Amino acid sequence: MLVRRAEIKDIEKINELLLQVAMVHHYGRPDLFKANCRKYKNDELVEIVKDDNRPIFVAEDDGVVMGYAFCVITDRKDDNVLTDMKNLYIDDLCVDENMRDKHVGTVIYDYVKKYAKEIGCYNLTLNVWSCNESAQKFYEKQGYDIAIGYRNLKNGNDSIISACSGITFAFLNSNGNETKSKQSRNITLSGTGLYIDGKLIK
Repeated sequence: MLVRRAEIKDIEKINELLLQVAMVHHYGRPDLFKANCRKYKNDELVEIVKDDNRPIFVAEDDGVVMGYAFCVITDRKDDNVLTDMKNLYIDDLCVDENMRDKHVGTVIYDYVKKYAKEIGCYNLTLNVWSCNESAQKFYEKQGYDIAIGYRNLKNGNDSIISACSGITFAFLNSNGNETKSKQSRNITLSGTGLYIDGKLIK
């Protein structure tokens, strides 16, 4: 299995996977997500594929794309208060539903983690919707601790779960719970804090 930067030729398959993700969200939260929609238009995907600050990585085997990771790199400099810091955010990670149980997600995640280290990132962060239980379990296996980010005010359901860096969790976790981080070299590999079971962090 090979992981590489996505190319224009991969857009058709990426679109198929984007639709799979969209339907997971639709089935989980039909009040928020439309059915049979994709997150990006083709021209937007073309621009993202070319953008070094928004790399898409794909896993392929024998020329077949099995999954992807959409990433966003930010490089904070000269802030009045905060230190200079380069971060990589995993905006979306998907494995083809027909390729599950082949450890494709782990291969992609490990590649992204290695890439983040190589380019000098301090944090590796991501968000997971609470309706996506399989994704939650996957990231917990990767060493992330989960914290509920916010709650839908209309029906009280937890809307999004964040596996986030220490500075983010310190903001969310303002009730005094002790935070913890797992660092290796120059990158935070884990989210921090506690698993909050169905309760809003106040």
